[in-house]
Amino acid sequence: MSLNIIVKGSSKHKVNDEAYIAKLRARNEAEARVEKETYKARQRDVAKSHEHLKGLSNKHFKPVGAIDARTFIRWEQQEPGFWNDNASRDKFYKDNPECRIQND
Repeated sequence: MSLNIIVKGSSKHKVNDEAYIAKLRARNEAEARVEKETYKARQRDVAKSHEHLKGLSNKHFKPVGAIDARTFIRWEQQEPGFWNDNASRDKFYKDNPECRIQND
């Protein structure tokens, strides 16, 4: 799936395509760094708010993990279909045990 970005700007500040793409790439990389640096604090808050789900299970509902929205969306953007793939999801939970809800 491709991403098309259409930019409309004023004629006063003409920037060539390569410079604009470089600027967008740098900003995206900076945002990704911030997202990754603040991940642990956000995930701690999510885990704390989902503690009541530990040990909860019935035939229709078994919580497996709680993931903050920014992380969920970042992974889906980086790898479309990531959360639908059982192997990817299992590897994520193995690498990030703080996201897993332990079912007794």
